[in-house]
Amino acid sequence: MYQRELEDQIAVWKQKHEALAKSHVSQTEEVSQLKAQIDDLNAQVMSLQFGSPDMWGYIEKFQQDFDLVPH
Repeated sequence: MYQRELEDQIAVWKQKHEALAKSHVSQTEEVSQLKAQIDDLNAQVMSLQFGSPDMWGYIEKFQQDFDLVPH
């Protein structure tokens, strides 16, 4: 009887281990995707920071159009 209880407990732990392993793989993939997205967004920020002067003039004008406090 005791052996059967231990075997049942081992089966439960195996199921939990499999679920955790699948969760780990899924979360690892999600972290990789989020890191790639961060890299992409950082590249976009850099391109805006070092973009053409015309772009900065456009951005400044756009910001002034929507300022709540006039300058």
